[in-house]
Amino acid sequence: MIYTQQLKQLLNELGLAKGRNCLLFVILDKSPNELIAHIESNGFKVNEIYLKGELNLLEILTGWRETVESSIYFVSGIYNQFPWVLGYLNLHRDLFYDIKRPVIIVGSEYEISEIAKLAPDFFRFRSRTYDLTKKRMREKEENFIMSLAKPEPVYYSLPIFEEEKGEEKLKERIKVDEYLLGTVRDDYKRAELYMSLAISHFKLDNFKKGKEYFEKSNAIRDKLSDDRGVLINYKRIADVLLWKGRFEEATEHYNQVLKLNPNLAEAYFNRGFAYDNLNQYERAIEDYNMAIEFNPDVAGAYYNRGLAYAKKGEFDRSIEDYNRAIDFNPESADAYYNRGVAHYEKGEFDRSIEDYNRAIEFNPESAGAYYNRGLAYAKKGEFDRSIEDYNRAIEFNPESADAYYNRGLAYAKKGEFDRSIEDFDKAIEFNPEYAAAYNNCGNAYYEKGNFDRAIEDYNKAIELNHEYAAAYYNRGNAYGEKGEFDRAIEDYNKTIELNPESAATWFNKGVALGELERYEETIECYDKAIELNPTDEDAWFAKCRSLEKLGHKDEAEHCFQKAKELGYEAS
Repeated sequence: MIYTQQLKQLLNELGLAKGRNCLLFVILDKSPNELIAHIESNGFKVNEIYLKGELNLLEILTGWRETVESSIYFVSGIYNQFPWVLGYLNLHRDLFYDIKRPVIIVGSEYEISEIAKLAPDFFRFRSRTYDLTKKRMREKEENFIMSLAKPEPVYYSLPIFEEEKGEEKLKERIKVDEYLLGTVRDDYKRAELYMSLAISHFKLDNFKKGKEYFEKSNAIRDKLSDDRGVLINYKRIADVLLWKGRFEEATEHYNQVLKLNPNLAEAYFNRGFAYDNLNQYERAIEDYNMAIEFNPDVAGAYYNRGLAYAKKGEFDRSIEDYNRAIDFNPESADAYYNRGVAHYEKGEFDRSIEDYNRAIEFNPESAGAYYNRGLAYAKKGEFDRSIEDYNRAIEFNPESADAYYNRGLAYAKKGEFDRSIEDFDKAIEFNPEYAAAYNNCGNAYYEKGNFDRAIEDYNKAIELNHEYAAAYYNRGNAYGEKGEFDRAIEDYNKTIELNPESAATWFNKGVALGELERYEETIECYDKAIELNPTDEDAWFAKCRSLEKLGHKDEAEHCFQKAKELGYEAS
């Protein structure tokens, strides 16, 4: 056999996969002995498996723990077990997750194509397929010198099982499994078929039927003392429940998994994710801790634990975890993004912006990163830069009500009220129940002197949120500008009911009462405003004027002097 580029890549991949789970297919048109010799000469221990009769491949592979780390499994003769072996491997594909040795399945071009056609889920489980036929070798030899300028990279990744997503495919799978149940007598195969049916029914939301099949599969495995099979059953159902968003039930099944194997990092990780979605952040953190204890190299556990700490408001601890996640994956846009959020929540806007910059570097189309960086610039008073970022956020997510809303706020801060109104209108178009957008649209009309339009928007904001204190306050101000002081006072009273600590509301209520010459009541309001904000020179001066109206000159003089001390300058 000529030392081809394909063979070189195969040997490189075996080196990367040493001691890990990796499924490879190799197309051969001659005896595999020369290939085995090449593999062994590169330091690998080859365990040959020639399939024939009732020899069970998976039973042999489960003995991988008794092999040295440099071992690989070399499987040939799969054609001898066609066609039943294809359905069997397709159903048992998940077991390959646990075999921490590379597995090479060799066969002719026809055999490998039959596997791809009749065991598609199992075939998708592979890392790569290598073609070492003579035709392939001649092609590579002819092109080898030319291809030196752009060598083919070798990528190694763990196999990812692709689930069927379409309803019709699942129903088709159920028909096949039900047919196979009538043809097989082997208990292990029947248990796996019941499990396949259980998963399909769970995915179709037929949980009652799915549970029946799940229990049938477990009953067979219990009879066979197949504890490992029971564990896998619970984990597979737990994973499906997690995928379906049935988090409470998922945690119950992961509990069973961990009873059977309390050292399974993945189960702790997934149960933590379920607890996180149930807003049980302490329990989620405990599970992420355990996942990290059993597998300290899981970047996702640090990242998810960081999210859980952030949801608890513990931003320093969340930042520590994002740091660890970034150590493992320095190009993780999500980790930079969420670390930026944590710095933002701590008021560290410059550091937040730095992290959003990195997130955008690794994901230039992240609408969220542009949007959040815009928020940080707005906090720094850099409204032009914030508007630029909101523009980019809208470019990547044209229906983002929040991006339009915050761009509207930035325009309002710049005094560009017409543009802010346009943006608030767009925010409302994409989110008709956006009470804050109505409120701030009202504020923009207020600033333009259009108090009637402002009141219409405040009305809508209050209709959407009956406890929106700011909207009542703003509507009170608009009524005050129109000279409708009784209505203004009603709104200030409602604001105070919802937010009794608002010094500004007490002050404005005092002003409205003063316009109605109800001076005793105005003094009560100004006293409350001063109690809440003792350094408010305007409140001291307003109280002075009310005392003068009531003829309390000495007290009025005292209040006037206090206002001057605080910086009030009489016009």
